[in-house]
Amino acid sequence: MTRIPTKPQSLKATTSGSGQPGETTTDILRRVAKLEAEVERLKRDERARNTQGPAAVDWWRELAGRFDGDAIFAEVVREGRKWRRSQRPRRTQAATRSNGKR
Repeated sequence: MTRIPTKPQSLKATTSGSGQPGETTTDILRRVAKLEAEVERLKRDERARNTQGPAAVDWWRELAGRFDGDAIFAEVVREGRKWRRSQRPRRTQAATRSNGKR
């Protein structure tokens, strides 16, 4: 990783990949400042969304029941359940007896 000086200089920066050829350190610092501002805005928006009360926290309530009576969704649920069961380890008779079950 190339270390960028904290004070803008008129030196040409060597960039690899995301930077533009011939971009100065000042240009890079300006781009980093824009990115930092955008990240801060996104964090602020996320905090606001999480503090808007139960509606923001209980987003799943909007989705609950949306597929009620939908035959295709019911099939997806059945197939998912069947697949999950197929992934469980098989119980042997010895393991069943040791657990007190028959």
